[in-house]
Amino acid sequence: MNPIFFFLLAVVLAAAIVTGVIIYLLHRDTTPGEPEAYVAYTAPDYSDTAGFRLTSYPNNDVLIPRRYWLVNGGTAEVEYTVVPGKTANLRAAPVGTLKLPSEYVAEPYESVTSYPVDGVTVTQSQSPGRKAMLRWQKDGFDYAVLAPDPEMNTMGGTANDFITQTKAEKTA
Repeated sequence: MNPIFFFLLAVVLAAAIVTGVIIYLLHRDTTPGEPEAYVAYTAPDYSDTAGFRLTSYPNNDVLIPRRYWLVNGGTAEVEYTVVPGKTANLRAAPVGTLKLPSEYVAEPYESVTSYPVDGVTVTQSQSPGRKAMLRWQKDGFDYAVLAPDPEMNTMGGTANDFITQTKAEKTA
């Protein structure tokens, strides 16, 4: 056979392996070695597959929803653009079932504080210039906002909107 054929076959196989490794690293779950499975939705209604939906969530000039996902068959995710040009992900699931990416769970945050917002205790974890996370529980659901590289005070400045405007309900 032609040596060029084998060379091209090797290049294609190497590209497929590299792509698979990148996808795995970008979508790791809290369980090491198990990648997250994302299913895209046109709206945050996961009634048929997960038995719940988001009935409200922030949508304004600063917090702009871009995509809706169901992660691992049971965690809702709304992917946001946070003006000016940053991103954040809102996650929600029935109490005790929320899945978080391992890089947020294992992060050695420099600051972890808790404070009340609208009668709900919010835990804000952050490291300057790195990841930040908000977590709270309300009406039978666990919630989290994940930000890979937030601007200064983005989490504190958007916490009120996320906590007061996000609501999920069971449908099954």
